[in-house]
Amino acid sequence: MDRPPGHGRAGRHPVLDTLTREQCEAHLAVGGVGRIVYSSGRGPVALPVNFEFTEGEVIFSTDKSKAAALEARNAVGFEVDRVDEAMSEGWSVVVTGQARRIEDPEERKRLASLDLEAWAGGDRHALIGIRPDELTGRVIIHESTPDHD
Repeated sequence: MDRPPGHGRAGRHPVLDTLTREQCEAHLAVGGVGRIVYSSGRGPVALPVNFEFTEGEVIFSTDKSKAAALEARNAVGFEVDRVDEAMSEGWSVVVTGQARRIEDPEERKRLASLDLEAWAGGDRHALIGIRPDELTGRVIIHESTPDHD
């Protein structure tokens, strides 16, 4: 418990498996905190954001300048994962698609019920949606094998 996150060890019989699209969507549907990833003039950027997944789209709020930067890209990435270091298991889902600013009043009204308040506070009221052009995921699990003494 006193090790920094990510310093766990592999389990006895780890298996890296590919998630189906449906499994990826199920993980996204839980919402929470993920990372928006995009290229900037200074190189790759990964920013944590509170997000929800609704009607096949990742939704999050950000400030106006980041929203403009995201909209200007041909494609952005979004990644979410969960790791259980005690069990040496976890999963990761990656979304690739184009970011769009959500400005339609009816759509904004519909999305207002989502839990998108940014932990960092501030003026982060520009809603962004990413519909996956590509959706991939992986999971690490452990196969049980009988012990041979």
